[in-house]
Amino acid sequence: MIEGEIQRHLDIERIAAFQQAEQVFLTLHAGLGTDDEYLRKAIATEITLVHIDTELRVASRRGLEHRHCATLHRSSNRRS
Repeated sequence: MIEGEIQRHLDIERIAAFQQAEQVFLTLHAGLGTDDEYLRKAIATEITLVHIDTELRVASRRGLEHRHCATLHRSSNRRS
């Protein structure tokens, strides 16, 4: 997941207990900043959907910015 200052932790035992008691589909919203290991454990407790839209948007933007900077660098070298 995206590295940053905040690392969120999930109460895996509580999620598992809730899942066993309620037998419902669980969705994890706002996974941003949640450690990968916690996400794996949450999925193992039968979290059925994890929203990672922000992760995808940030990765996409970083890729575009990297490509844009490389293009600017190449075009400025041509002018010199």
